[in-house]
Amino acid sequence: MPDIDLAARTRGALWGTACGDAFGMPNSFLKELPWLTEMKPGPENSPYHAGYAAGRITDDTEQAMALTEALLEGFSAESVARHLFDWFVSVGGKDSLAVGPSTMRAMLAFEAGTPLSELGKTGVTNGSAMRISPIGVFAALSGAGTAGFLDLVETACRPTHHTSPAISGSAAVAAAVKAAMEGAAWDDVVAASVEAAELGTERGNWIYCPDIGAKIEWACGLVADLDSEEAVADTVSRLVGTGEPCTESVPAALAFSHWAKGNPEIAIRIAANSRGDTDTTAAMAGAICGAYSGEDAIPAEWREIVGRTNDLDVEAWAKKLETAAG
Repeated sequence: MPDIDLAARTRGALWGTACGDAFGMPNSFLKELPWLTEMKPGPENSPYHAGYAAGRITDDTEQAMALTEALLEGFSAESVARHLFDWFVSVGGKDSLAVGPSTMRAMLAFEAGTPLSELGKTGVTNGSAMRISPIGVFAALSGAGTAGFLDLVETACRPTHHTSPAISGSAAVAAAVKAAMEGAAWDDVVAASVEAAELGTERGNWIYCPDIGAKIEWACGLVADLDSEEAVADTVSRLVGTGEPCTESVPAALAFSHWAKGNPEIAIRIAANSRGDTDTTAAMAGAICGAYSGEDAIPAEWREIVGRTNDLDVEAWAKKLETAAG
């Protein structure tokens, strides 16, 4: 396993989230897509990101930063909802193309005064998993045990995705980030993800879905003997699925990360060149692999363009998480 200090892993997880998000942004939900080898602007035919500059982040990273602000306030479902709503307003509210379906429903309900306990009862998409990386980082920095870790994940999900599928998927991603932050060997990172996915099914409003932990194991096995990035992207897109359901995108992100063996550059590139929700799968894979391999494993030119385009100070973001963790 890489010998990397905790601060570099923290920044790696955050840069991985942002760079994966930005690298995958142009191909998101396109029918025909080019094989990306560098940051590109959102194309004119993009359903969500037309006109975005190369290197621009999307809701994945923006909501992850909102979670960080909630962590600084002691972290409650109320603070998560409030910071997500502030973000929702900032991107245009109900008229925005930048808001996923479950989060859109929840934020409109929040604005209408719906009780917090009712907001996220139907959210099964990947909107909570895409933003969860700061929770994995915080859990590692604060030494959270299993129950405390799951409480953190559930709180992060509650306002928009308080369902067993979404919590399972979010726990899987956050646990992989946490294990990577703690210096686990790669196979143990995957095992932590599978275990957390199983535990997450016991939280939130139960809704039937395929077993995310089992799908992670299957997806990682599926790609193990493939011999190219193109084959991995194609196989996972066709068989595992890379769309908005967390039952697709979370196992896909773990499969991309597994084939890359924790290398964020490779994992992000494969995820960005898959199909469907490319910015989200790349953000999740980038977070996991960035935590595992550290910030220096993410190309410096990627970090430069994402930092410049979004005025993103990852050093300051990391310091907020360190402060929140005490």
